[in-house]
Amino acid sequence: MYNWHQNENGNYIHVIDTDQVMTVYRDKTTGDWTGRLADTFLKGKYDTPEEAQSAMERLVFEDRVELGKTKGLGWKAAKKGGYYKQNSRGIVTVKEAKSGKWFVTHNGRMLENKWLDTADEAFRLADLLIDY
Repeated sequence: MYNWHQNENGNYIHVIDTDQVMTVYRDKTTGDWTGRLADTFLKGKYDTPEEAQSAMERLVFEDRVELGKTKGLGWKAAKKGGYYKQNSRGIVTVKEAKSGKWFVTHNGRMLENKWLDTADEAFRLADLLIDY
């Protein structure tokens, strides 16, 4: 098994590189363990984090695509530019400033001191706010 670390939320993470992080976490609805890398999620239910970690490793490193499913993350183009996503936690937007930097708002409030270099970085930050 690869080197997994537990974070402050109780999730387990494995950093592949600076832009790719596998996460294993407990499903809030079922209590089972599952995993995610970007917009690819594990199929099935796992009793322990170690089982989910092993499945994530096979999915990602052995290209066992049958173990995962890709979900559209639900981003929609906004009429005034940028992108937005909404769920029960509110609305998150990702926009590009005139400077070329990207920023995120959550329920209309801009995240302070969070100027990002790429849209992908902004989407990842926004997904963390609204998906978990």
